[in-house]
Amino acid sequence: MSPADAQNSLRDLVEHFAPGGCYGIEWEVIGDVLKQRAHYSPQWWVDEIAAKGLDGLYTTGSSMYGFPIGQGLVGKTFAKQKALFVKDLQTLNEESVKDSQRYGDGTEFWRAQLAKDFDIHSAIFLPLPSGVLEIGSCAVMASMLILRGMPQLLSTPQYFVPFALESTAPVAAAPVVHEALDALATSPPPFLQNVVDEPGWFDEPAVV
Repeated sequence: MSPADAQNSLRDLVEHFAPGGCYGIEWEVIGDVLKQRAHYSPQWWVDEIAAKGLDGLYTTGSSMYGFPIGQGLVGKTFAKQKALFVKDLQTLNEESVKDSQRYGDGTEFWRAQLAKDFDIHSAIFLPLPSGVLEIGSCAVMASMLILRGMPQLLSTPQYFVPFALESTAPVAAAPVVHEALDALATSPPPFLQNVVDEPGWFDEPAVV
């Protein structure tokens, strides 16, 4: 995937990660470490951050990090090759991690302070053969459903849709996000209708 294609894919994923999708990062394996290859932030979020007087972005701050395979949420997602949803990166704990498998060796988020600085909350980490896609939101989402039905956005059959909204941070620069909240709470948008609910995946509490 070329850098331009990577950014286009990130843009599509961020725009579909509603409500409040505000950043996307592609992490690429280089040797035994995952490093940032591409990132995307929508213009409304860039403007929101600038209005708050903050320097840089969550994505640019994240570029300073590298994750050894198996360490941190990025490294563990790649090592296990299973998607991981985190309810709130700012308060990561046993209750906030909901994933499609069991992370029995614990989880840790190395960028918790960065998430607080830029008001980042829910995020999903999607493994690829060559790295990890990280998509995040300024909203707190209650849970996720794994689905199939978002063709051509990823090179592997792992797709997602927010299933329930718990709370959302104010996003004055993104009225379209707010208008979509009630609809998302009851049903996914038309382009995400083909939901496959994997039996048992979300019936038991996650072990982290």
